[in-house]
Amino acid sequence: MKKADGSVMSQRLLVDYPWPIWAMGWLAVLKAVFWLGSEPASLPDRQMVLMGYKYLGFMLPFLVCGFGAWAMKKWAAWGLIALCVLELLLFLISPTARASLALNTTSSVAYAFSLTIFVINGPPSAVLILLFSPALVRR
Repeated sequence: MKKADGSVMSQRLLVDYPWPIWAMGWLAVLKAVFWLGSEPASLPDRQMVLMGYKYLGFMLPFLVCGFGAWAMKKWAAWGLIALCVLELLLFLISPTARASLALNTTSSVAYAFSLTIFVINGPPSAVLILLFSPALVRR
């Protein structure tokens, strides 16, 4: 969309932009990059390797699909649906992946950080993306 002065304005900045698509894009982008700032040093080696492969394999697709969702591309919705289903299956099938989601309860700050990591990198955000995806598939 072009503004009166000829510059381009993002659709996401418009008031009538659908919030489920906006939220779905943010969740996908956060899932792609948020793990870079979290260091689960307390995980055993086997869990670290599995989660490292999971994040490396999912990072770029989540990032691309998140930006595609903001651009309201239907392929991005289907890509996010497939990625979230794969991620949920990984957490259901692999006890190692489930164990990586344990919350740190040593202090209230560590618990809050651990809960944030769980919500963004765990199943809750995948479920939210799946719930928001019909808004993009319909467009």
